[in-house]
Amino acid sequence: MVDSKDFILSSKFLELRLGSKDCLLVNFTFAENTGPIALPGSELFRITINNQPYSAADLLFAGGSFLPTANGVSHFAAFFDGPGFRVVQNFIIYPDSILLETWPVVHNTGSSEIHITRVDSYSFDLSRAEYGLLSFVSDWGKEFEPNFHPLSSQTSIETRFGHSSKGAHPWFALSRQGMVISGSVAWSGNWICRFEPLAGGAWRACGGLNDWNFAKDLHPGAAAEFPHCTLAFGGDLNAVSRQFAEIGRKYWYPHTSLSDSLPVEWNH
Repeated sequence: MVDSKDFILSSKFLELRLGSKDCLLVNFTFAENTGPIALPGSELFRITINNQPYSAADLLFAGGSFLPTANGVSHFAAFFDGPGFRVVQNFIIYPDSILLETWPVVHNTGSSEIHITRVDSYSFDLSRAEYGLLSFVSDWGKEFEPNFHPLSSQTSIETRFGHSSKGAHPWFALSRQGMVISGSVAWSGNWICRFEPLAGGAWRACGGLNDWNFAKDLHPGAAAEFPHCTLAFGGDLNAVSRQFAEIGRKYWYPHTSLSDSLPVEWNH
């Protein structure tokens, strides 16, 4: 049921609605009317602290706030409390875009150290459909090559080499009839994107920092920000690629007189 007090981030083309009482996903759609992007109740993030896994559904929602931004950007921070820690999950939607940026910040609010061994910056449940997964793979001295296959079982793309594009590029595109969901991990290091089958033919897409050989201890009062991840949506690959290019040029990339002049380059 839609509540007038729900937290809503939106652009001209995209709406993310989070519940007023628990901040779980209520609705996530874009203007091309291809059905919901993700299912209500999606867990938003996943984190393992002191060997216990948590998602937004497992923690106490302690409120949220829209943060001041410029140029029409919507930035919402949701606060989730657990035993001795707080997760601040951030969501950004850019004006005139079909792109979501999201990431968690973990605060130790207790009196003893906490041990973090997994952080998925995003976690969304996708409706039942036949999905195809496109990614790009490579190795030292080799060009990136496309790798496409239908999703039929638990799948992940990742790197464990400490370099973000060694073995695989931190990007994927999931395609189903009428929609492409593209994701990227904005992180220079080990990362992972997971695709997990759920009951009834649905799928969970989650990822961020790779949990392989990862652990971080947070002392009381300390905080740690984890990788930003972006999800873009559209009717085809061209539509989602334009989202990354346009938002990148306008909001992410540093500007200089040389870059703004768009000089011609020759790749020889």
